[in-house]
Amino acid sequence: MMSADATVSTKRRVPAIWLVPLVALLLGIWMAVHTALNKGPEVSISFATAEGIEAGKTRIKARSVEIGIVESVTLGEDLDSVVLVVQLDPVAKSLLREDSRFWVVRPRFGTSGVSGLGTIVSGAYIELDPGEGKEGRRDFKGLEDIPVTPVGEPGLRLTLISEEAGSIGAGTTVLFKDHAVGRVESTEFDSDNQTFRHQVFIDAPYDVLVNDATRFWNVSGIHVDAGVDGVKVNIGSLQSLLQGGVTFGVPEGLPAGAAVDNETEFVLYGSYDSAAQKRYQYHTYYVVRFKQSLAGLLPGAPVLFRGINIGVVERIMIDALAAGGGIAGQGSAIPVLIKLEAGRLGLGDTQVVTDQLIEAVKTGVGNGLRGTLATGNLLTGSKLISFDYYANETSASPGDFNGYTTIPTIETGLERIEVKVSQLLDKLNGLPVEATVESANRTLAGLDGTVKELRELLASDKVQSMPQALTKTMSELTRTLESFSSGSEFYDDLARALAELILTLQGLDGLSTTLEKQPSLLIFPKTIRPDPEPEVLP
Repeated sequence: MMSADATVSTKRRVPAIWLVPLVALLLGIWMAVHTALNKGPEVSISFATAEGIEAGKTRIKARSVEIGIVESVTLGEDLDSVVLVVQLDPVAKSLLREDSRFWVVRPRFGTSGVSGLGTIVSGAYIELDPGEGKEGRRDFKGLEDIPVTPVGEPGLRLTLISEEAGSIGAGTTVLFKDHAVGRVESTEFDSDNQTFRHQVFIDAPYDVLVNDATRFWNVSGIHVDAGVDGVKVNIGSLQSLLQGGVTFGVPEGLPAGAAVDNETEFVLYGSYDSAAQKRYQYHTYYVVRFKQSLAGLLPGAPVLFRGINIGVVERIMIDALAAGGGIAGQGSAIPVLIKLEAGRLGLGDTQVVTDQLIEAVKTGVGNGLRGTLATGNLLTGSKLISFDYYANETSASPGDFNGYTTIPTIETGLERIEVKVSQLLDKLNGLPVEATVESANRTLAGLDGTVKELRELLASDKVQSMPQALTKTMSELTRTLESFSSGSEFYDDLARALAELILTLQGLDGLSTTLEKQPSLLIFPKTIRPDPEPEVLP
């Protein structure tokens, strides 16, 4: 008979309740891995200040769509900036490129307008402008100003150079015939060259309007130019008056040039007149020296030959005169550097024509060519330099000053009158004024004594009685004259005597006429008796 023994197992079974934390752990690991695999990129952005930015609140947007949030805000290692750690959504990974840009959108007020008013309620946010470069960048430096041109915008980017900034700044409109075709992106000062550099962007399709003959000039506000041609006032459009503006074009008379590339540099002129002024490649320099005042003579003033513009004034060389000690002399002549451009004569802008001009000046000086300082405009007081031939000038030859050829000058017109007046005043100042005043004082003292004696004479009894005697004399004279009046006996006698005198004179007149015709009557009688005839006595 077989017997069966029960087998007792000592192995313990895991309670089913422990499956719950195990599943939770596995689920957590899966979620962590899934989150890590699907987490967006983390980006570091530095700004100059964290104004308006709060960790956990400030959003990151691209084209007004939220794509991330600021996780932390800390000071930079240099303590001059702040560093923002930003967590972006996975979809923003492709937006992070080498040329991507970040900036803070907040309320801004400027000459170009008002922006960011919507953030007054919602708060500031950071805008992302996707670039076009290589992907993968994670460290960025934020922009302090809002960029005015999106990355990838079709058009032409240029650099304008000016001596003054004026009212031009980021956002200033670029115009073509008063139509907006672009904008100024940034303005910075070049301390090395003491100039301002303006980066501008011309939108397509207007970028084809720019060529190497194009000139840019400022149309901001009202431009007033007072020169030898009078006072010129240029007023831009209403938009340029309020915000400033830059315009461009090819000046009249200049042919259009070839197309230009990005980053080409142009000069930004202050007005259309200066931009339209023709530039000549070939020129020559001379120095003219004047002893009279140069007030009103400014760089850029015209140089004329018998009224025809042949050059401009470059500068007044007072520094060269002072360096040579010439400024200490009483009769020192101030040198003025002028630039003569042969192309203005209409013979061509070439070196050959310039050489001909140099030879003509050399010959002309020996024939009486002289420079004078003339008033260009009486209203503004501006002056210019004029050349002409003067027959009474002795022959001379060009001189030399500081390496430049000099042309002799003379004083004419108002300048000569001014010198003469100055010389006259100098002579007047040299007169013995004190001695003259003392003599005049003595004369006045003697005259005062004479006047005193005259007053005493007039107050004497004899002088006081003279009016009565004069009145009596006048009365007697009146009675005497009345005796000669018409109707008086004397008057009648005088009238008869005059009548008889007239008759006598008339008779004498007849006698004189007769004697004139027959002067023999003074000897012979008028009637001649016949000679007696002898008679025969019986």
